Amino acid sequence: TEGYKFEPEGSNRCVICFEIRMSKTAIVAKSKNFNYFATTLNVSPHKNSKTISKIGNKIAQKYGIAFLDFDFKKNDGFKKTISMAKELNLYRQNYCGCLYSLKK
Repeated sequence: TEGYKFEPEGSNRCVICFEIRMSKTAIVAKSKNFNYFATTLNVSPHKNSKTISKIGNKIAQKYGIAFLDFDFKKNDGFKKTISMAKELNLYRQNYCGCLYSLKK
């Protein structure tokens, strides 16, 4: 994604990154005989669920494994993840993982 480092959040940089990350997840899930693969990206209110859904379903077809296509933001899902993480003392990363998003 280096060639897209100056593009804003939600741009082609994100699409490429989502494709890379979810492809790797699907490959691992398939190798471990899981029925589905998913992504935590659908929890973030900063990510476009329609874009993630489209990419996830494309990858599911490519690798022959189902994508758990669910927008976890619905019904206060994001707020619930925050309170659950606090309750369970889990680390929460405050960015998507992209080094370029950290610099903004």
